[in-house]
Amino acid sequence: MTRAVPVWPFSQGAIWMVASGHSVWLDLNNYPNHDTLLRFARQRLIQHLLSAFPLSGGEFGYGQPKYVAGATGIWTVQNQDLIRIDPNTSQASKAARLPGAYGQPTPVVLNGSLFVLESPHTLYRITPP
Repeated sequence: MTRAVPVWPFSQGAIWMVASGHSVWLDLNNYPNHDTLLRFARQRLIQHLLSAFPLSGGEFGYGQPKYVAGATGIWTVQNQDLIRIDPNTSQASKAARLPGAYGQPTPVVLNGSLFVLESPHTLYRITPP
């Protein structure tokens, strides 16, 4: 590809974006309402969900995104809780508590497990059921 191709125009601000497999997930901010979760595959919108959970809570300021996607869902850390967002329903649930987690550490996915680096002193591994 030698040029940028527009995929989808939107008027709301995007909060975060992650990719997993052949899907790209984009969170739109509809303040003061709940967020909108969009899923794209092969350059087209395939899913449009209104979230029952405020998805932007793990994204503060600039820098590295605080969300990660894997085969078992979309993940973020908010207020010491590891949150799983079901990619089919956008329902969020607390998957684990990370005692002492400071700020909004970014999880990473490797071989089906999540790893969260909490400060430079503690690395957590969480294996989803």
